[in-house]
Amino acid sequence: MKKFIGIIFTFLVISLYGLSISNKAVDDEKNLCLYVMSSNNKKICAWRKDVIENIAKYYKVIIISNGELDDKCDNADKIIVRPNEGYDFGAWKEYIVENYDYIKQFDNLLIANDSFYKVASMDEVIEKGLNSDFDLYGIKYGADRLFLESYFINIKKRVVNSECFINFWLSMPEIKSWGDACGYGEARFTEYFRSYGFSSQDFKNTDGNTNIYDCARWMTDEWDFPIVKRKSVK
Repeated sequence: MKKFIGIIFTFLVISLYGLSISNKAVDDEKNLCLYVMSSNNKKICAWRKDVIENIAKYYKVIIISNGELDDKCDNADKIIVRPNEGYDFGAWKEYIVENYDYIKQFDNLLIANDSFYKVASMDEVIEKGLNSDFDLYGIKYGADRLFLESYFINIKKRVVNSECFINFWLSMPEIKSWGDACGYGEARFTEYFRSYGFSSQDFKNTDGNTNIYDCARWMTDEWDFPIVKRKSVK
């Protein structure tokens, strides 16, 4: 009876004072996510909010919008609106360079973008990244495992706090095209940090050679991934 009364009292307090039961899986004060997006209608659509909600169980989430945004997201700690230029790497660079001292306090930094749909819970892939001993942890490798695809990479504090980390961003040329973002950003990122002795791994230890337009079938049926690339289902 006392237990029942205690439960009723708890829910009365929540109702009266507007308290909520957290859905946080870990202490998100230790982890930071920079989620870059771009929306043609200035809204954060439902599928983006679904991705952000899952990530927010583990990370403080800062949304960086390339282009105007007239919306809010309950699971984001902050929303930054910037000009629609520089693609994802341009947005990450701008924020990291301007807020480097703030970023260094976190145990994990996740860079992510809105180029994928969530089709199942992302808990497993996120938890593997957070608990991994690998310095860089992504969902999937690109061609011949030369680089982690940059739509989702968890970066450990020892990387972020290294001199080579901030130098990577400071030395990055201006991103003027999608090709620049791939060449100066994604394709260079993993190998650059490997050259300084850091390690990398992906979620399912893939070979990285699956064509992106056949990737939806492989990601869901063969690899049991929780996401698919948007380009693969257009």
